[in-house]
Amino acid sequence: MLYPFNEDSTVAEVYSHQWPRADDLDYSTVREQCARWGGQFATYGSPWCPFFHEVGWLVGQENYYVWMHTRPDLVTAITECIVDFEIAVTERFFAACDGLLDIAFFGNDFGTQRGLFVSPDCFGRLLREPLKRFYDLAHRYGCKVMQHSCGSVRAILPWLIEDGVDVLNPIQVRAAGMDLPGLVAEFGGRIAFHGGVDTQHTLPFGTPDDVREQVRSYRNLTRDHGGYVLCSSQDLIADIPNENILAMYEMDLRA
Repeated sequence: MLYPFNEDSTVAEVYSHQWPRADDLDYSTVREQCARWGGQFATYGSPWCPFFHEVGWLVGQENYYVWMHTRPDLVTAITECIVDFEIAVTERFFAACDGLLDIAFFGNDFGTQRGLFVSPDCFGRLLREPLKRFYDLAHRYGCKVMQHSCGSVRAILPWLIEDGVDVLNPIQVRAAGMDLPGLVAEFGGRIAFHGGVDTQHTLPFGTPDDVREQVRSYRNLTRDHGGYVLCSSQDLIADIPNENILAMYEMDLRA
């Protein structure tokens, strides 16, 4: 694998690298796609902008984690260049939506099953401010912000709330610290939660009654104050029986 940068690269070399240009993308169908459902449903989307992953893909994942400590200046410069491009793309996308987008949806997976990929200190120093640039841009265009991150992200949830996240997706309830009752007790009213019907155990291995009971418990938990969008804790894949998927949605409609 050939990478454009190595540990001996300079910050000047990063900035002089030929990065992609936002004007090279086609935004011509964006408004049409928003208008198709605008006014009937909440519209959501945006360029995915997974810069946390893209830096790792660009320099090698192990290098990325090591350089956070040995070459934070290099990591900061690479992150800035990627985010500059993605901010420019996102702004053009929002402008093309012409006010028809309700929720900006950004994705980076910061969590594993047991905790964060990086320490809270690394997150705070190297990732928090770039993320906030996307949130601020979305709010300037009148959008709510939905942040996607799989896994256990409870340690950084206060920062995400402070920096402008309105909705957290997907609430992987089997990950450490991500049980929905605990999240609602600590953060309810400050952020909305999207997800939680368990795709690691209840949906693939439980009965339809197990699924209905989990849905019922989540609805009872959030019924009085809202702040919850019910759906699965991850994508619905082939190991989940159809009857359990139907039980989740039928129970949701009945609630």
